[in-house]
Formats: sequence, C-alpha cells, structure tokens
Amino acid sequence: IIGNYAFKSCLSLQKAIIPEGVTKIGLEAFKGCSSMTQIYLPDSLSIVGSGAFGVCNALTSVEIPAHIQETVTSGNMSAYYGIFRDCQNLATITFRSGIQKIPGGIFAGITGLETITIPNTVTEIEHDAFLECTNLKTVNFSTNLKIIGNYAFKSCASLQKAIISEGVTKIGL
Repeated sequence: IIGNYAFKSCLSLQKAIIPEGVTKIGLEAFKGCSSMTQIYLPDSLSIVGSGAFGVCNALTSVEIPAHIQETVTSGNMSAYYGIFRDCQNLATITFRSGIQKIPGGIFAGITGLETITIPNTVTEIEHDAFLECTNLKTVNFSTNLKIIGNYAFKSCASLQKAIISEGVTKIGL
C-alpha cells in the first residue's frame, strides 16, 4: 500500500516505479509531481485513490494494469478528481491484456488525449471515464463492449468519430 498524499507535490520526482505486490495507491499519492515523466503500475494494483497522479503535467504516456477495478473517492467525486485528472500532456494510454472495465473518472480532464482504443476485453466503461477530454477526436470501441456509463464522454468537444458496436446494451446519460 502506498498511503494517501505520500509523495504529493514532490516537484523534482521524475519517475515512480511501483513494485509488484502493491495493491493500493492512496488519494493524491503522487498528485502535483510536475516533473514526473514515467510511472510503472504493477499488475497487482487493483485500487487507486482519486487524484493519485493528478496534475502530473510532464507525464505523456501510461500503461494501465488489467486489474484496476476501483477508484477510491471522497464521496462521488471521481469525475472531478480522477486518477489522472488534468494531466494535460498525457497523450498515450495503453491497456494491459485482460482489462475488463475502465474505472469511473480515470482519465477525466486530460486535454492531451486525441485518440483512444478500447481493447476487445473491455465490457464496461464506467461513468465519467473520459469526461472533459476536450481534444479527444476518435474513440475505437471494443467489439465486446456492453455498457457505456453516465457522462463517460461528456464535454469531449472535439469528438468526431465514435463507432459503437452492436453488442452495447446500455448507454448512460
């Protein structure tokens, strides 16, 4: 476990390699680490607190482990306090094999993201997952996607193309 606020605002921190065995990263654990260019999230990680990597503006890419299932928030604020909230230069997001669900609010407010490909293993995109990704232009959806949660793509003002597969059974608000 990496505790809440553990490395918050460590302005010179450039790299965070989280070892295998860590299952939880607390609220705002690395928020505001403005020099961070690289993070490694282990496959063992399943719970990540809101804002854990928020405002890490030097971060340009991230690989999401398959077993992230939950984001911990204070109340229902994941949309405004997502794991990578306001990482303005985060442009490349890849998902490890086997991911089934994209957690609520995880990428909210990322303005550097222009294209996202949802892997075929994903069956659900939770609420607010890509809220306010204002430069997102293209979403390539999973062919196995069943649920798109409330506000999942709200205020994605540049979104030009989103082809939704026949298997989707629920689209939120």
